[in-house]
Amino acid sequence: MIKKIVLAIIVAIIVIICGVYIYSNRTSSAEESFKSFISDCNKFQLDSAKDYVNPNGDLSKGISQIQNYNSMKQAAMKNWLKAIKVNILSSKKEDGEAVLVAEIYSPNGKEIYNEFQQSMDNLNIDSQTIQDNNLNGDFLGAQYNNAFTNAIDDNINNVVQTKVEIKMKRNLGAWKITNDDQVITALLGGLTSNAVIS
Repeated sequence: MIKKIVLAIIVAIIVIICGVYIYSNRTSSAEESFKSFISDCNKFQLDSAKDYVNPNGDLSKGISQIQNYNSMKQAAMKNWLKAIKVNILSSKKEDGEAVLVAEIYSPNGKEIYNEFQQSMDNLNIDSQTIQDNNLNGDFLGAQYNNAFTNAIDDNINNVVQTKVEIKMKRNLGAWKITNDDQVITALLGGLTSNAVIS
């Protein structure tokens, strides 16, 4: 009988110690979750990357938009996402959420966007030009795709560093990024979600 009581006490102590250990490491779980999110983006495993974001947030919308791109634009975005690197500087628990401070290195989205816009402006195609030259959507789509992919390819090594505070909260046992806009801006090298999510 005493052996059973001692065994029960030992089991209870082990369970409590494990619980305290797991609870105290919740922030590192958030860190690992964010690193997994970046890794999934690097590998262009976008369905897996969605596991770490709010399903109704801008990150999820942006990922879905990329998934709906044609193959040429997806290939360009694959190169962009593959170039993203992260360095976690610190992590802490605060008001039931994990707060990570990180440096995110990404191709310079502002330069990519500016080059893309310049390429589109240089086409100088208005409705009269389209009508006069009997241009169709295929031609315009090809020009758009070329401008998009060339802008990314030309600037893929023009990397900017953004220091960002990443907020994550547990949702159904998994860590989810809650401050989409700041994370999007860092991932897109300075572009805001308004510039890219339609």
